[in-house]
Amino acid sequence: SDAVDADTRFRIGSVTKMLTAAAVMQQVDAGTVFLDDRITKFIPEVDFLGHWPAEVMTVEHLLTHATGIPDLNFYPDDDVGPNALTEWAESLYGIGLHAPPGAFWNY
Repeated sequence: SDAVDADTRFRIGSVTKMLTAAAVMQQVDAGTVFLDDRITKFIPEVDFLGHWPAEVMTVEHLLTHATGIPDLNFYPDDDVGPNALTEWAESLYGIGLHAPPGAFWNY
């Protein structure tokens, strides 16, 4: 294996969930985001196949792991950057939800 140096990249996995949730909740406190905002307000590209459209999914569903989105491995071509969220949203095209948002918790 290669030696670890200042340019070594590590997968930080689930650590980002609490950092992201804290950042979102700061925006909730500031009044710029509301927990009942539809995710399509922020990610208009997202779309799902089946009975439950993206328009019913909220910020709260995302933060509480209650979206109904199936477990997927997503690795965008560009790991970070201005297009990463759009690439993620586009990767969901043709994917159906397991259940309506808010119906159950799935981590």
